[in-house]
Amino acid sequence: MGLAGIGWRHAHYGQLLQALPTLPFLEVHSENFFGQGGAALAVLEQARGHYPISLHGVGLGLGSACGIDPWHVQQLVALAERIDPVRVSDHACFARAVLPGDSVAGGVVHGADLLPLPFSHAALDALCANVQQVQDALKRPLAVENLSASLVEINRTGLSILLVEQDVLTAFELSRHGFVLETGRVTLAGPTAELAENQLVRQAYIGI
Repeated sequence: MGLAGIGWRHAHYGQLLQALPTLPFLEVHSENFFGQGGAALAVLEQARGHYPISLHGVGLGLGSACGIDPWHVQQLVALAERIDPVRVSDHACFARAVLPGDSVAGGVVHGADLLPLPFSHAALDALCANVQQVQDALKRPLAVENLSASLVEINRTGLSILLVEQDVLTAFELSRHGFVLETGRVTLAGPTAELAENQLVRQAYIGI
């Protein structure tokens, strides 16, 4: 059975490294560890000696029609090569846009937020192209979070999707394979068609 890891934040760095509880992995924000050295990266490398690391980004802006920042991708690649994470992920959102008449960064600005994507083929094309660019640079899969209404169309492109959804009926409708977690532990797994007929799942999560 699989276990869920935890999001490791600055306030708990010292406590975790001192106690070293049994955990399957730690998730950290990728951008907090960009650069070639420093205290933050040293702490992450110390943790990597005890736990697998999952890198979760919030700044790529994978749905940005103007493309993604090459510097950001380079930093992410360098961090992944240094840490060898169990997974790398980011959000299906846009953050970068061209601001006419602005000379800063070639006229491209970053919104410093996870802005929602329009439901259009053009937005889907931009998202898929950017995801592929990052995967090519990383030479590993990139997990994409918060795909919402674009799930079905994106999956048709061949991109695998990890859907974390508490609405069980919605999850069954959108997915082909599912996992049931209880207190962080995977208790059931299989095709969603089979899970939907499982009496324990129906009683506990659907109320039938």
